[in-house]
Amino acid sequence: MEKGFFKVFIPEISTKRLYIWTNVVKDYQLKLPSSMTIRDSAGREFEANFKIW
Repeated sequence: MEKGFFKVFIPEISTKRLYIWTNVVKDYQLKLPSSMTIRDSAGREFEANFKIW
């Protein structure tokens, strides 16, 4: 599986959700798995589930 990354800003009031804009997914032809590991700038890793909302 190919791994990649991109940077996002998550406001303090919304720390439990990460929104990825539809046009980013389409423009870069992202194929998002049902679960993934997210790493913050401090190197901490978090398991996450992907949902289309």
